[in-house]
Amino acid sequence: MGMCGTLMILGLCLGIFNFGRPEVRLYASLQIVYALFSGYLFILAMKNRHTLWQTHLYSYSLAFLVLLGIYLAKLESFLLAWAFTLPIIFYLLLGRKAGKLITLTMMLSIMVIIYPKLPSFRPVMTNFAFSYLLIWAISHIYESNRESAELALHKLALTDPLTGTNNRLSLQERFNQSTQVSEHKPLTLLLLDVDHFKQVNDNFGHVAGDDVLKSIANLLTKYTDDLDLFRIGGEEFCIFLHNSSTQESLTLAQTLRANVERETFVSQGLKIQATISIGVTLFKEDMQLCDLLRSADEQLYRAKLSGRNRVMHNLVPAIEEEVMAQTAPLVT
Repeated sequence: MGMCGTLMILGLCLGIFNFGRPEVRLYASLQIVYALFSGYLFILAMKNRHTLWQTHLYSYSLAFLVLLGIYLAKLESFLLAWAFTLPIIFYLLLGRKAGKLITLTMMLSIMVIIYPKLPSFRPVMTNFAFSYLLIWAISHIYESNRESAELALHKLALTDPLTGTNNRLSLQERFNQSTQVSEHKPLTLLLLDVDHFKQVNDNFGHVAGDDVLKSIANLLTKYTDDLDLFRIGGEEFCIFLHNSSTQESLTLAQTLRANVERETFVSQGLKIQATISIGVTLFKEDMQLCDLLRSADEQLYRAKLSGRNRVMHNLVPAIEEEVMAQTAPLVT
């Protein structure tokens, strides 16, 4: 947005100044048009309504304007100096991959344009090439570091610091992705809660409680995609299952419950037993995330009331007996 505003003012100033010169009046008109385009994108950016293709068109238009100016101008006008700003602008606007391609294209194009104008090839071309490459390298390093820092911050914002799983903030984002991809495919939510977790903290200490949560998270990760496991509360997790049948969903829920029950968790030399209760529900059309969580929470609440260490669901009941025969007891 700031770049669009800057180029708008700069383009207007240069366009108005050059418009008084008949020999470059057409070029000055293009500068003014580009300035108006900059103003248009500035307004869109303020409303966060600009699109990727508009950004690309804006960058390519700037490249064309600079190339045309270098072609029309005499070498001693030193319009060539504007080329050194392009790598920075392209990387900021287009990112590392697209910025690298257009920066290389611009470098080669400019060298082709200025070659016939040079009285002596070696000094000017060599100085231009190395200066341009230096600015290109700096732009590339800066953008690479910026992208890495942005990715790290994004991951940090969406990751639970204790267990390393996704956190509640990332849940809405993943829900939106899952419901779009799984528009005509079943999407099941498992809501898990560690039973009597307060007693673990009270009897063994909070460090032990944290170790138990980390161990349970590691166990859950073995059975599900990392992207679909979330810690959404103190001792509460949820899992998205994509394109799983009712039987597959309940079988997995029972497997997770049984494996946690069998596991002996160790913290500071202490052996700790823990169990989980699970509520299972199915996404239905027009459901929001809060509706899906509420439905799963109702089943989790039933599991708690039934004595904990249970799986409760509101799925198709016809397969219940088959699931019970394959796994630990299932209460409905």
